Amino acid sequence: MYLHGHDQTIVNGISRIGYMTGGKNALWVDEHMSEDITSKAVEFIQENKEQAFFLYFAPHTIHEPRVPNTLFKGSSECGVYGDVLQEMDWSVGQIMQALKENGLDENTLVIFSSDNGPRVEEGYRDGGLANLNGHDPAGGLRGGKYTLFEGGTRMPLISRWKGTIKPGTSDAILSYIDLFASFAKLTHYKLEKGEAPDSRTALDVILGKRSKTHHNEVLTQNNSGTNAIRKGDWKFIPQQKGTSQPMLFNLKQDAAETTNLSDQYPKKMKEFETIIETVKQGKGYR
Repeated sequence: MYLHGHDQTIVNGISRIGYMTGGKNALWVDEHMSEDITSKAVEFIQENKEQAFFLYFAPHTIHEPRVPNTLFKGSSECGVYGDVLQEMDWSVGQIMQALKENGLDENTLVIFSSDNGPRVEEGYRDGGLANLNGHDPAGGLRGGKYTLFEGGTRMPLISRWKGTIKPGTSDAILSYIDLFASFAKLTHYKLEKGEAPDSRTALDVILGKRSKTHHNEVLTQNNSGTNAIRKGDWKFIPQQKGTSQPMLFNLKQDAAETTNLSDQYPKKMKEFETIIETVKQGKGYR
């Protein structure tokens, strides 16, 4: 059952987010959505195995409305939210298997990540929040989707290239925007003036050759247009609607952002305010 706003189109008895156009050809069965787009991705790999290709695979599975395939319904111990995660894992497994079966396992860079932090229950009453069974989707971090806190902006990113990337972990800071310049460097594509002006290469980090990016800082923005900045171990969030003052956190000591240090470090506050203002003026980070 939807909570608010997600009721402009009904498909198979399920209300949609927004309004759909395209007639019957645009309709789908939610239970089969993952199966359908995964099979299309596998088909694409098979058809392009003899040439270089780029595949962007964006599963809907864990986004509301969540309706898992019958094969995965009840497969987890975390309700519908856990079930669709199981289904997404299956999709990733199918794609990885397709790469292996087509002889591309050691010649393909695979990147897996998310676009934002968790929002277990937003527009639908599907029992996801009530049935988490102790699971914390944000991993102890503060906030979630739509927020500037780490729970909304710090996403895990996995890069895999068998035989090229050595297994390991990194605490490097990068933005998804940096993937543009990184892939351009990897494919020897020369960025023209004006192309991806905010993107900075982080290829050495993605390939596991460096533990830090050269810039070591990243700018984030929420839906209301407020910018925050992370630089090294420090995170600055300007005062915004609903907050009494700006916030400054040392993430190395306080990843959960529980202690505001803004009053203790006025110079650092000024530094971050200047950086954000410079970026807003279109002058980059410097």
